[in-house]
Amino acid sequence: MGLSNGAVRAFGGAGGNSDGYGAAPVKPFEAVFIQFLEGEERPGDAHIAMADTGGAQVARLGRRVRVLIADTHPVIRRAVRSTLLVHPEIEVCGEATTGVEAIEEAKKLKPDVVVMNITLPVLNGFETAREIKAVLPEAAIVILSQHADREFVEEARKIGIRAYVAKTRAAEALVKAVQAAAIGEDFVLIE
Repeated sequence: MGLSNGAVRAFGGAGGNSDGYGAAPVKPFEAVFIQFLEGEERPGDAHIAMADTGGAQVARLGRRVRVLIADTHPVIRRAVRSTLLVHPEIEVCGEATTGVEAIEEAKKLKPDVVVMNITLPVLNGFETAREIKAVLPEAAIVILSQHADREFVEEARKIGIRAYVAKTRAAEALVKAVQAAAIGEDFVLIE
């Protein structure tokens, strides 16, 4: 499950340090996520061993979990998609790049789970989550963000967000977070 050399280059490898779309230089959490997906773990990288109960419970739903991905960075969206699609019980039904687009796509696609960044343009992730929950109260929200502190998690819980994962921990926990959210459980991994 590798990414193209262009995707690696977009994260500061040979050839530059922007996302190829004129965005700011790449942040270290994104590089760690891509490095993990490429299988280039470094000594000392932290990993968590979690029981695989979420996947078994999701399988009992009798259908695939539909996921909408909302993030401004195309390489992050591709990495999230690649991570999720390895699991046959998960279907990525769409992608969005702004908060407004995420709301429109959620209304149209009716996903079971929305994986989104907090720092979306137009409407931030919390505002977007509030709007999505207002029109699709059954949809679970998973926040995938570089903002990994307890204050953000508490704000997310007030809105009804089921899961919150720091981008630095995404490679090891994103699937578990989506599985937990899909079956109505909470999942937080920020440290």
